[in-house]
Amino acid sequence: MRTFFVNGKFFTGKGSFADTLVASDGIVEFIGSKDEAPASSDGAELVDLGGACCLPSFVDAHAHLLMLGQNLQKTSFIACRNSEDFRILLRKMKDEKPGAQRLLGCSWLFDALDSGTRPTKEFIDEIVPDIPVYLDSNDLHSTWLNTAALKELGIDESTPDPKGGSYERDSNGRLTGLLLETPVMEKVWPFLASVLTDAERVEALETVFHAYLATGVTGVVDMALGDDEIRALEDCYKKFNNRLPIRVAAHWLISPIGSEEDRLERVHTALRHRERLAAHAPWLRIVGIKIISDGVIDSCTAFMKEPYADMSRPGPIWTYDELLPIITLADQQDLQVAVHAIGDAASEMALDVFEKVLATNGERPLRRHRIEHLESVTKESIARMARLGITASLQPVHADPVVVPNWRAMLGNDERCDRAFPWTEFVEAKVPIALGTDAPTAPHHSLPNLYIATTRRSALQPDMPYPPKDERLKSLERFKLPLDLAIIGATAGGAHSCHNDKIAGSLQKGLWADFCVLSIDPFKDGVQTLAKAQESVKETWVQGVKVFSR
Repeated sequence: MRTFFVNGKFFTGKGSFADTLVASDGIVEFIGSKDEAPASSDGAELVDLGGACCLPSFVDAHAHLLMLGQNLQKTSFIACRNSEDFRILLRKMKDEKPGAQRLLGCSWLFDALDSGTRPTKEFIDEIVPDIPVYLDSNDLHSTWLNTAALKELGIDESTPDPKGGSYERDSNGRLTGLLLETPVMEKVWPFLASVLTDAERVEALETVFHAYLATGVTGVVDMALGDDEIRALEDCYKKFNNRLPIRVAAHWLISPIGSEEDRLERVHTALRHRERLAAHAPWLRIVGIKIISDGVIDSCTAFMKEPYADMSRPGPIWTYDELLPIITLADQQDLQVAVHAIGDAASEMALDVFEKVLATNGERPLRRHRIEHLESVTKESIARMARLGITASLQPVHADPVVVPNWRAMLGNDERCDRAFPWTEFVEAKVPIALGTDAPTAPHHSLPNLYIATTRRSALQPDMPYPPKDERLKSLERFKLPLDLAIIGATAGGAHSCHNDKIAGSLQKGLWADFCVLSIDPFKDGVQTLAKAQESVKETWVQGVKVFSR
């Protein structure tokens, strides 16, 4: 099957465009000027794109598919700006779901509550005392529960804090209802997953696939895969006749719990899944492991070199000695290692381990490790990443001005805030970058994500007054990315990060004809057109076949 796509504006690289693309059996046969295009043949299909801007389809380099599907069905608290907003939304949840076994919410911000107000079980109990309530924070590293939910999980004052996290307690030692880090991943997530049926998981993933195709995404790196997620993805693979609507490259989550032998066995589990699913490529692959080495700045759990504003300085979730054998084994077996490291001390420690592992294991042609988030990172660490060939996996949506104030406050608005999310420093140092959303910790829409990347302005509140009065905030514009580099990071960068760059990520001869057709043109009309572009993808094509149209 041969298809001629004409009268388009195909982005092919830095400042480079083509008006014609010819696909043969889903593969790009030609891309360039219509004057140089091959002659049409009998039976070929002609698609006139009407001069529309066309981009390579996006590869979300960091997301959580099943959780995103579940979150799309939860009540979002992202718009809450004070304690009364929370109360109104909690009442609405209760009234709209009579007879519900539990109420689920997401995306609340720590600084949205009134000054001096902490997330406590009593706050929720006043409105919903009898039904378990689970509210995921925007970063997914904390969950706010009421008394009924604590009881449902079997958590009480005698429950010990696990490694790498805590059940927050007040000055009297009583549970507040806020769970931080490991209890969220080891207690809340497994329980909520266990109450879903297999059919509900598949339905959630189908919702996600459609949502991603509607924003021009045809590939995703799924971080933190576990038993429930892989079973649901395999069920979908069968349902869609041995393929998926989008390509999924997954990292198996390695829990820090237990002994070194326990943790090494989890790496072997990832290896077994990789081998078992090899025939599912390129639609479903296990490409590596995921290690969450620290928390987040918003709850003062990220591993920082210097204390927080409250003078606390939590340690890492994994120590150097715990990381070393796990990453050594993964590297020896050509598993990509993705290390969540938000704090500057966490990324420094991860690089210490990577440097030791590379020296121990020698050259490995398939090695392509990465560090996730890198929100506060030293210039020295960025230089080391370039030298070691470590990919910087970055999520522009985490720097949205709506969510940053609490981030800055936790650091005491000190000099560290003046290098927050320093994206251009990675580019200047020639560190490979891959852009993603970390959905559902942030919206999954690809074009508004690019808006934040190219402006440092808000896509959550695009009408937010600009410029900011604070000159220090305005100075962060120096870290915004040029549009062409942001697109490359969100397409070719994402594909490169998961070894998919031989088939996708850019529009060039020999690769899949994967692209999206836009109703806007940010090159001609400016990046401001991306701010409210949640529905600006008109069509999405995979292997030369239209899979979404609006």
